[in-house]
Amino acid sequence: MLMNEENSRRIALLAFGLIKGVVYTIIFWSLTKNQHTNAMLIAPVILTAVTMSILTLTYRDNKNLRLYPIAFAVGLVFALLSLWVASFIPESRDLYRGDGMRIASLCVSTVVAFYILLPYIQTYYESKRLSFPYEALFRHSWNNFFIIVLAGLFTAIFQGLTTLWWALFSIVGVDIFKSIFLTTEFNLLVLPVAFGLGVAILRERDKIIITLRSILFSLSKVLLPMVTLIALLFILTLPLTGLDPLWSTGKTSPIILTLLSLIILFLNAVFQMGSEEPPYPKWLRRPIEVMILTMPIYTAIALYSTFIRIGDYGLSPMRVYAVLIEIMIMLYAIGYSISVLRGGEVWMNGIKKINVFVSLVIVGTIILLHTPILDPLKLSANNQYNRLISGKVSVEDFDFAALRFKFGKVGYDKLDLLKDIEGHAEATEIKEGVEDALALNYYNRNRSKTKLVTAEDIMILTPSGELPEDIFNSFKKNLGAWRINSCAEDKDCIVFNLNIDDDIEEEYLFVTSGKHYSIYIYDDGICCKNNYNSIRDGKRPTREELIAAIKESQIDTIDAKYKDILVGKKVLTIR
Repeated sequence: MLMNEENSRRIALLAFGLIKGVVYTIIFWSLTKNQHTNAMLIAPVILTAVTMSILTLTYRDNKNLRLYPIAFAVGLVFALLSLWVASFIPESRDLYRGDGMRIASLCVSTVVAFYILLPYIQTYYESKRLSFPYEALFRHSWNNFFIIVLAGLFTAIFQGLTTLWWALFSIVGVDIFKSIFLTTEFNLLVLPVAFGLGVAILRERDKIIITLRSILFSLSKVLLPMVTLIALLFILTLPLTGLDPLWSTGKTSPIILTLLSLIILFLNAVFQMGSEEPPYPKWLRRPIEVMILTMPIYTAIALYSTFIRIGDYGLSPMRVYAVLIEIMIMLYAIGYSISVLRGGEVWMNGIKKINVFVSLVIVGTIILLHTPILDPLKLSANNQYNRLISGKVSVEDFDFAALRFKFGKVGYDKLDLLKDIEGHAEATEIKEGVEDALALNYYNRNRSKTKLVTAEDIMILTPSGELPEDIFNSFKKNLGAWRINSCAEDKDCIVFNLNIDDDIEEEYLFVTSGKHYSIYIYDDGICCKNNYNSIRDGKRPTREELIAAIKESQIDTIDAKYKDILVGKKVLTIR
């Protein structure tokens, strides 16, 4: 009887995987060259992935049919969010960019929300009541982690074996397996089934999961005192070093958030379900409790560091994400600190409620992030626009290109408003900045320099001291925005004349900026297909040596020692 139940469950889990594979394959066949259409196809992918994954990790039998509508409802929520996100993706990337960040954010966030909600669904499925004991949530949460990781490993090994399969047969000239196993359709169809099989096998081996959990918890008992020592030593060092070094690095928030995340992980692994005595003597428990009381201080430092950068540079999508993550960590920190101060018979008993509360807050925040309410791109574009209009940031320092290339359609709409601005003290300069941003092909990496380079930014060492406008425009068009705009940033690009092909006319040569410069050639209306970049003898001349040689007419050409070889229509040359 048991074997029949196991076989029935395996068949069901394989079927869930097959449904995923079929949908993924159909979506793959439906892809077009239209970005907007492709983005809209994310909705059925997410609906299928979430729904079938919940069923795969929760299903036991068909006695409780309420699991199906619950799984579908959760998948539908995130599919609807994906439709809103996809609605911003333009058909072409020519006008603006940046909305793709929402898609990446939604995919990552959906995985996080799925992992958080899954134990609640599994607990309800078991008890058939809207009651969620912490012990059940804890058990399912850790079990899901190991099952997903090991099933993923099983799938990777399965794919590796198919690779070995076709590689072996290819050696003897049998390529039929290669032509099958290397297709996208095969992997989209078969790998979800392999993952379902891995989950089915692991769910039948509870002892393996329990053993892995026990190993991780044992390691955490050793690592928690270590991370406690690190946290306490650092907090004691701050009065000696001061806080100024923290604000200058630009890495304070991610480092502190990593530390706090490890503390939360190890604390929960040690506390487990709160049914056992803490594994530490009192002399060691006290420093851990003191460390927990410092967690709000750490989160305050991280938040302050982020707000300093927001004050200097304004909001960006990544800073919005950073603030929200820091607030979530702050909730953990405050809750854990209150638990320490309250004490009680069970060590850290209060973290049960805070874990449940924050987990639901995280899911709610994830949903709001992908709606107009907390949309990071909208918040960032509005903030940057208001900073410019209010005069908090000068036109010279404002990053017009970011509105077009970093904040998507909402940023582009703000550029439209700025293009027609009237009545502002710097209206003319603002309009010029908008025109420069609209003329760019892609984002200029130096955020404080978005204006296009002019001939005044280049050292012109031609006999006339001038550079014809058509030739200058050809260099600008063909060298690429980041390379040509670096001339405006570093002021060290050079143009000079030299006859390099023995005709009547001298060619124009353009020297790019930087220590490792290249020299590009303009010849008879053709620009930048060839360049001087390889060094035959000795070291590359420094920029100063090159400038001095040009000014003193000590730059010349030499005949090649060996001629090129023409092989059919291909040329072999010696370098």
